[in-house]
Amino acid sequence: MTKRSLIGVCMIAALVVSVPSRADAGLDDLWDILEPLSGPGPSKGGPVLAATIMCWEGRTPRVTQAMRNPDWNDPCLYFDFRDLTAEPDAKFELVTAKLVETGVSIEPLDFLELGMGFGRAYFSSSVNKRKFAFSSPTFTPVRVIVKPLRVGKWRDSTRAGWLQVHVRGTVRFGDIDGSKFGVAANTFQSGTEMLWGAGLVFDLLQAVRGR
Repeated sequence: MTKRSLIGVCMIAALVVSVPSRADAGLDDLWDILEPLSGPGPSKGGPVLAATIMCWEGRTPRVTQAMRNPDWNDPCLYFDFRDLTAEPDAKFELVTAKLVETGVSIEPLDFLELGMGFGRAYFSSSVNKRKFAFSSPTFTPVRVIVKPLRVGKWRDSTRAGWLQVHVRGTVRFGDIDGSKFGVAANTFQSGTEMLWGAGLVFDLLQAVRGR
């Protein structure tokens, strides 16, 4: 790892660590947001922690090194973790949502990634000291990543892709109702639904290795 890469990773880590202590200032609105379920929400948190685990340049896998001449035909395997919270309201107590996802992305432009993936969403809430928790499988057919640092002078540096802005639509599968969150079942009922989200992403491996 170069000195510049090490400094970059340390900066990312410092920003991530600082999020909880600064959340009261409203910075959650700048990190990551997930639109409301049919019941509680919206959920805010983040930033999204991501890792471009490996890429295939032609038929050659790249794990510890960046691709030499990447193009949109060279897919990469990614992993995302999102940690969000929906604040209490008149119907629900605080609800936490943790989403993990893995999938494949391509890079049609230096500053743009398009991908899709599968994962799982974990929800939990506590009502009168009783914990309620459940999980649902998820599918993300739309994952759009924009890399603002690669628009300017760092266009040719794949490591500059560590800072990202994401917009995605995630399908949550399965039936849920109010009882999943410790309230009356008829408070709300929902089947499979599409949830849209957007915010910042820190891709830690792109900071170290590039894409």
